[in-house]
Amino acid sequence: MQFTRSFTLAPIPGQPGGYFVHNDIFRLVMA
Repeated sequence: MQFTRSFTLAPIPGQPGGYFVHNDIFRLVMA
């Protein structure tokens, strides 16, 4: 997984694999 910008990833309580990225919620699925 690569990011072209510096993102601050913060874990979302109750949503495993979810992160706040630039005020948007992305669910990161890691297999």
